[in-house]
Amino acid sequence: MNRHKCFLTLLFLCLFLPTLAPGEEAEEEEILAGTVIFTQLAGKYTYLQIKQEDKEVWLAAAAFEVAVGDKIEYMGGTPMVNFYAKAMDRTFDEILFLSNIRKAVDVQQEKKTEGAKLADIPDDNYHRNISPGQAAIVPPAPGEVVKAATELTIAELFMRRGELADQTVSMRGKVLKLSKNILGRTWVTLADGSGVAPDDKLLATTKQEVQIGETLAVTGIVRIDINLGSGYAYKVMLEEATFTR
Repeated sequence: MNRHKCFLTLLFLCLFLPTLAPGEEAEEEEILAGTVIFTQLAGKYTYLQIKQEDKEVWLAAAAFEVAVGDKIEYMGGTPMVNFYAKAMDRTFDEILFLSNIRKAVDVQQEKKTEGAKLADIPDDNYHRNISPGQAAIVPPAPGEVVKAATELTIAELFMRRGELADQTVSMRGKVLKLSKNILGRTWVTLADGSGVAPDDKLLATTKQEVQIGETLAVTGIVRIDINLGSGYAYKVMLEEATFTR
């Protein structure tokens, strides 16, 4: 497990200009938030300025869609001082390069959306990344997702996670939520109608493009007892997942 956590850390550091000064130590990461007051796509990056409490902060990340007024959440990052952005022809006194950033969802507004039904997703340490308001997709009912004889259910994955650790398995589930561009991957929340909350939803990481609401066959490597810090911990998840329609 330590080796797995080390891999994630190295992957994060390699994504965006890892130029920490000698002797500088990485601080414990926390989730920060702010409101976008300026954004511009330049080259392969999205540059944005956010209002964060009583200060304004410049951020940069791999190109993604964001607009003025959007609320965003981010974690970690590599600070750059006196950084010249050639694509913008501008020097920033300080800017934070990120790989873990997303648009936050206004839960109250989503609840008002006509016909929207929030997935019943628990808010605990094992499922905090799939808190209510992130998806308006109704989870499948028991028996709704028909699996092949060689596929496991989510309930089976949780019950047998010890014996299945580090093995490649197949299952089938409905995509409830996507979190893109986190540690270079898309994080996919799946449900198949099996299991008892909070162990009725499964997280899978992939580099494939999938769509919310699709029901797909999934093959991936079982990892257990994953703790990414800042409350992001999982009893079981699938890594290097591949999806088949």
